[in-house]
Amino acid sequence: MKKVVGYANAWSVMPGDTLSVMVSTYGPERYRADLVRVICGDDDPDHGIYREEEIAAPFNGEYPGRTQPTVAGSYLIVSDVPAIAAPGSFTVQAWVFPTTPDRGEQGLIANWIGETSSGFALLIDDTGALAMRLGDGNGDVAQVSTGRPLAARRWHLVAAAYDAATRELRVFQDPIETPLEVSSAASVASAIAFDVAANGGAAGDGGAARGASGRRSRGAQSLQRQDRSAAADRPRLVAGRDRGARLGRRAP
Repeated sequence: MKKVVGYANAWSVMPGDTLSVMVSTYGPERYRADLVRVICGDDDPDHGIYREEEIAAPFNGEYPGRTQPTVAGSYLIVSDVPAIAAPGSFTVQAWVFPTTPDRGEQGLIANWIGETSSGFALLIDDTGALAMRLGDGNGDVAQVSTGRPLAARRWHLVAAAYDAATRELRVFQDPIETPLEVSSAASVASAIAFDVAANGGAAGDGGAARGASGRRSRGAQSLQRQDRSAAADRPRLVAGRDRGARLGRRAP
């Protein structure tokens, strides 16, 4: 495992330009930085031909190190979503293309506050199936899963709809597949034992994140996402329960 990892903020610079280098250390308390001219970049120890020439620079020297985690992948944060600013019925939907649905839990679209277990999270669960998690912020958390794994490398229309009047949560997944494939389509509805809307749980902090799940803090608006190995397209979040009339099956 590498003990020092770093990257620069630009691929190339001209004389007089400023270059920032971000460094993270995993174990060592200090690291050394030098400006070098690489003569031969083949660093395979079996070849033994790597060559570099050190160049005098004012920043050459040792620096204190610290661990700065890097979260691979991408996500999108949308703040102040009117559809979920006030608690009540709502529908969340997206097209997803899971490449490794069997990798464990993966967030898709979420407005989840881990500290209070409140909000919602549309996700791929530990079995590879689509699931929706709801929390009321008072310790009650419910999760409804389709129970059928998503097909790898197939586009799926996935959605979840919560009806505040009946407390029913419905999740469904509808794949684009060939006639000879075993269908991964599924739809499940379940009653939630607690009233999410009454406690403002589904509203979370009024923002949503696409391609993310996990813990989100109110103050810093920070989000620690779970790994997601799936492409996502056309996310949709609306107030009110969409019973399917407007979901549409337009492939991405």
